[in-house]
Amino acid sequence: MTKNPHLLVILICSFVAGPLFAFSLTPDEEREYLRTMNSPEIQEIRHYLDACLSGVIFKPEDQYPCNLDGPPEGASIREHPREHIDQRFGVIMVEPFAFGGSMFTIMFAESPHLAVNVWVYPENGVSPDVRSFQVTDLTAEQRVEIADKFRDYLTDDRFTR
Repeated sequence: MTKNPHLLVILICSFVAGPLFAFSLTPDEEREYLRTMNSPEIQEIRHYLDACLSGVIFKPEDQYPCNLDGPPEGASIREHPREHIDQRFGVIMVEPFAFGGSMFTIMFAESPHLAVNVWVYPENGVSPDVRSFQVTDLTAEQRVEIADKFRDYLTDDRFTR
C-alpha cells in the first residue's frame, strides 16, 4: 500500500473542490497511486468481488459483505445491480480505520460510478480480509463529477482493477 496513506485523501479533496476539468497526477503521485493499486489489500478487494459475483461458496464467516439479510441498506455486494459492480474500479481515498486495517473508497469506472467504502482488515495481522462494503453518501451528481475529473485514470487499465 502507499507509503503515504493520506496522499490520496489530499489529492481527492483537491480535485473534488477544484474547478471542473480533468485531474492529473504528477509522475511521483502516479507511482504512489500504482503502489496502492498493486497492494495486497486492493488485490483482495478485487478477488473478493470476483468470488462473490461468480457465486463462489464462502466459509460462513466470510459471507458478509457478499450477502446480507436485512439492514443496513447498501452494505452487501449482491444487493446492487450486477452491472454497477461487475466492472473495474479505482481508489479515490484511503484512510486508516479505527478498528484496524484501512478503509478504501473505491469508485467503479462505468456509470453510475458507484462509490463504496471497503474495510480491509489484516486477518491475524497478515492476510488482508474484506470486512465491509458500504455505499458512500456521495450523490449521483458528485459521483459523476469525480468520475469526469478522474476519467483519465478510470479509463486506463493500469490504474484500475
